Amino acid sequence: MSPKAQEIGTSNGFNDEVGVGYLILWSVAELARADGYEIFEFQPNRFLLGSNGGPTAYGFSDGSYISIPFVFAGPWQNEVQVLGRTFVDAISEGRAS
Repeated sequence: MSPKAQEIGTSNGFNDEVGVGYLILWSVAELARADGYEIFEFQPNRFLLGSNGGPTAYGFSDGSYISIPFVFAGPWQNEVQVLGRTFVDAISEGRAS
């Protein structure tokens, strides 16, 4: 595991470049206030973790780390991009953008 992945995995929030993009992981306090996103309401197996500081949200859905636009044109399921089954897989590819 890279030093950056270790730092992210043990932090309470994160805000920095990762790979070729930017990653903002919300702190525990911010996560507690992030439950108002309509697509994730009342869904115990889906939640948002942060963003790229722009139009893309990062989250966890059905056992995978995902990216999804905050605003989407069709069904949210068509907008999801699976980044990996583990957190390290999701960030190690440098796909945070």
